[in-house]
Amino acid sequence: MMPLDTATEPLVTNANGELPLISARGVRKKFCRDLRRSLHYGMVDVANSLIGRRHDEEVLRKDEFWAVDGVSFDLYRGESLGLLGRNGSGKSTLLRLIAGQRKLSAGQVTTRGRIVSMTELGLGFDPSMTGRENIYINGAVHGFSRQHIDTLVDEIIDFAGIPQFMDTSVGAYSSGMRARLGFAIATHLEPDVLIADEVLAVGDTAFRRKCIDHIAGYIERGGSLVVVAHDAYLVQSLCNRSLILTNGRMTFSGTALDGVREHFETGYAQELEAMLARGNKKVAIANDDIGVVQSASAGLAAQPLTEAAPVAIDRFEVVDAEDGSERVRCGRAAIVRMYYRSQITASVSWGFAIETANRQTRITTMSKGIEGVATVIEPGEHRAECVITKLPLRPGVYAICGGITVPPTMAPMALLGFDGPANNFIVSGATATREENVKLMNKDLVEIDVEWLS
Repeated sequence: MMPLDTATEPLVTNANGELPLISARGVRKKFCRDLRRSLHYGMVDVANSLIGRRHDEEVLRKDEFWAVDGVSFDLYRGESLGLLGRNGSGKSTLLRLIAGQRKLSAGQVTTRGRIVSMTELGLGFDPSMTGRENIYINGAVHGFSRQHIDTLVDEIIDFAGIPQFMDTSVGAYSSGMRARLGFAIATHLEPDVLIADEVLAVGDTAFRRKCIDHIAGYIERGGSLVVVAHDAYLVQSLCNRSLILTNGRMTFSGTALDGVREHFETGYAQELEAMLARGNKKVAIANDDIGVVQSASAGLAAQPLTEAAPVAIDRFEVVDAEDGSERVRCGRAAIVRMYYRSQITASVSWGFAIETANRQTRITTMSKGIEGVATVIEPGEHRAECVITKLPLRPGVYAICGGITVPPTMAPMALLGFDGPANNFIVSGATATREENVKLMNKDLVEIDVEWLS
């Protein structure tokens, strides 16, 4: 932690002329994957420091990696910042660096005002002392006088909801009781900045609701919050800003609503990538703008043309109806294309089915030719296509498959039919709103227009 008067980079004021309460610049922290090697590096570093020689912290040694890599942001009074990202992305490490619980490998963190950290609730309690005594101890640790704690102790006890145990030693508390008391102490101290790591929802449902309401009131009173939460709805409800960390790097900085949507859509891309990798099929997923549908063809194996199967389907793709690119949002027009090869001339029926990514649920099936309007195919390589005038799918990963059949019997003409391998595509949202993000969290499959009558 770097004190205010030794910062090497000037602080930037906001529109109100206020300095940031937290200013992070190029924050980096490295760890070693191998425990023995880590201990060895520690001993070497201590020995070097004794003789005035320093290891270049910017250089990674064997088995070292950047848990946090070059993160920069400012947090001003009254702002609330949510940190999003997958497990292991560096969110908790970043919080501990901000709170001064970890030493920086590089960069700087400048803080102003009183900061209270809720990274591990109840961790600093003395188990031999009562809950009431621990309230005073924790208050003293954060710089509050006994007289000030006297004015808060009744509120803290009432909020924790365990008044009958306040004169019992904390060593007899359950983990939930310790978390309740720890949360009550930290939030009632009314710090300038509150740092929370997955601890805003402790205890039972009623207590979780009380915690969230209390934090919302703290922010309304001008408090600042930095929170790590995998509950994306909590982030967009309490925060006005968000950061996304990916492998230690900051990959997004913006509003909480945009960050929640980006968090889900990044997850869809990762889900698709992992799914295709499991099937030994590779696909390049571009780092495109937020809010697109990206066709992701797995590349079906080339099928032989035989007398029994004179037609072969190569792949499906979903593209934008306006510009032909592999970008289309939920609710926009999309073109579905089927690429196929034929060695015959024939009148056939063709169609496709859209399913969930695990192929357990078929969402819709479309076919041309069942009612007599057939498609005439010729020998060679061709494509068939149709337009979905308004794609009703909610954001997510979907599978698309199809077939070519002989009407009216629907006998398949290709080895790959509706039960064969599928291609995949990603559907993303058109806008970032609270309603849209809630639908993402609920994993809705289709978009239905509703007119609310009352």
